[in-house]
Amino acid sequence: MLRLSIRKLYICLLLLGLSISACSPRTSAILPPDTPDLTIFTSQEKSIYEPIIKEYQERTGYKVHVEAGTFQDLKQYIEENTLADRYDVVFGIHSADLEHYKDSWEVYESPDAASLFPNASSSHRLWTGFCSIQTVIVYNTKVVTYREVPAGWESLLDPSWKGRIAFLNPEASDIYSAALVCASQASQNPGEYLNAFSRNLNAPLYTSLEEVNQAITDGQYSLGVTLDTLAEQLKSEGGEINYIYPKEGNYSQLYGSALISGCKHPGPAKEFIDFTVSKDVQSLLSNKLNRLPIRKGVHSALAVTGAYQDSQTFVSLRKEAMDNWQSLMKHTVEEGR
Repeated sequence: MLRLSIRKLYICLLLLGLSISACSPRTSAILPPDTPDLTIFTSQEKSIYEPIIKEYQERTGYKVHVEAGTFQDLKQYIEENTLADRYDVVFGIHSADLEHYKDSWEVYESPDAASLFPNASSSHRLWTGFCSIQTVIVYNTKVVTYREVPAGWESLLDPSWKGRIAFLNPEASDIYSAALVCASQASQNPGEYLNAFSRNLNAPLYTSLEEVNQAITDGQYSLGVTLDTLAEQLKSEGGEINYIYPKEGNYSQLYGSALISGCKHPGPAKEFIDFTVSKDVQSLLSNKLNRLPIRKGVHSALAVTGAYQDSQTFVSLRKEAMDNWQSLMKHTVEEGR
């Protein structure tokens, strides 16, 4: 009889324990094992951010989640007030966007700030430079004759190049939207330039720099727009290509990183920003990733030839250019129906 009572008591206690555990709130101890220590938003291509993230993870042991997008995505998250809920740091973002949305960043200055070039970071210590780029006009030397070699942005409007220009969709690339601003602003009538240029292109447009460069190298297209570092690499590797800096002038596009105000993982985020301007990463940019470093003492095969664009002016010009571009593309689609 006693044994039966003890057995009943044990069963009651067991059921009570299960009932209590079922009603108890979950704790951090049972979070999924793949929960990241750092979340990053970037506008850089995968070929650029992947080796840097991989090395950072190996050195720190942190688990990192990365999402790539454009300035339009960044703008949407900021306007929705969801940026800090999604990410800890923005990485490789155009300096104009970093400056324009400076209210979204937390003040942070890397210990390596003094090692960076002047004007390569925010004067308010709200963002830190990462790299810079310069666009050039590249052409296939087997297809383009000496007499046909373009001189600048205006050359791309010549009717002889219709259907022969390789270009990346500027709505999907911050690099090419910036190039479109440079090209159109070199003209006395930017809107008319965009109209004429869009009609000289073939649709659909490419979606990566690699595709643009390959199309020109193969002779599928005669010429196009790319980065000077990539053009120089293709040329040095024996590719039958050459390139020119537009005679009308060009701008160096500066990209950087910022700590998102109110982010969940500020520690790893600060460490990551420091890592991006370290001598190791800056050397990697120059030697392997075809980007211009912004750290003093890091050798680069190419020098910066243009001044950085004024941030506020650039944001305004890009919005105007992209609004015009979208309108032109919509009209082109409607004409093709």
